[in-house]
Amino acid sequence: MVAWSLTFFSFIFLVSVQVQSAPNSATPVQRDWLALGNAFYDSAQYEKAAEYYQNALKAGQNIPFAWFNLGNCQAQKQEYTQALVSYRRAAELAPQWSRPWMLLGDLYFMYGDYPQAIVAYTRFIELEPDDHYALRWKGEAALKLDGQMEAQRSLEESLKKDPDQIDAYFALAESHVRLRDFEAAAKTLEDAILLSPKVNAPVYFYLGYIYEQSEQIKKAIRSYEDGLLLEPSRHQLVLKVSDLYLSLGESFMALLTLETALKYSSSPEEILLEIGNLYFKQSRYAKALETYTLAYQKGALSAQAGIENSLAKLPKTNLQNRD
Repeated sequence: MVAWSLTFFSFIFLVSVQVQSAPNSATPVQRDWLALGNAFYDSAQYEKAAEYYQNALKAGQNIPFAWFNLGNCQAQKQEYTQALVSYRRAAELAPQWSRPWMLLGDLYFMYGDYPQAIVAYTRFIELEPDDHYALRWKGEAALKLDGQMEAQRSLEESLKKDPDQIDAYFALAESHVRLRDFEAAAKTLEDAILLSPKVNAPVYFYLGYIYEQSEQIKKAIRSYEDGLLLEPSRHQLVLKVSDLYLSLGESFMALLTLETALKYSSSPEEILLEIGNLYFKQSRYAKALETYTLAYQKGALSAQAGIENSLAKLPKTNLQNRD
């Protein structure tokens, strides 16, 4: 099962780049290069801003801020390796300043250097213990390294600080699934449904998968159906729900699931094919023939075999007599 969580990652510096203002310098200078750079940065002229921040570095003006702001410009221009160097310099020169450590963690995570990401996030957490973001991504990085217990500790702590993080619930549930602790994984997503107003269809789908893995088929069906209420066009999951009903011997519910889904499906031929198969298993050959024919007309070429099999089962003298 692919973790739904990792498809939604966005780097903090792309949405929340902060530019520090220059404090008063003890030494008079001819021009305040940092302030001039900030003005260009605010107007999204990142190339020009970077030039002024480099001038600030040459002039020795507020060097940690100049490195940090230069890194922001490089990040905005998607020059991420250069930004990594700039943020490292800012962190080295001002180790008690938390912001560079956060962005270093994001960049290391982006490049797949998860051990270094954990180091950077850990340092940020030491400086900003109430921040949930770094705890969440430290947990995600640990999960990438198969450090399930470390991931759980960080993610649980992050969720205590902000219980609205749907992606954090996904990651925490995945850590439990990897340890085959389906009960804990299910409890995690049940908590998400209870506590977070941001619950979406993938939460229910993943919970359905977890119930299915622990052989709680009725609960799995209910979770999948809850998700399909939010995203009814997910026809592959419609087929799964139908198959689960069949595994319980509830062919009527399997058929009802497929027929209900027809109105939402962008690939009705696949659902029609499954409906035809169900009719055929129920020995309702005339209905099967009708449904297979419709599926074939909509492009399901494999329905031809169903048409031929249905014709073979119908009385040759009365093919028009359909139930």
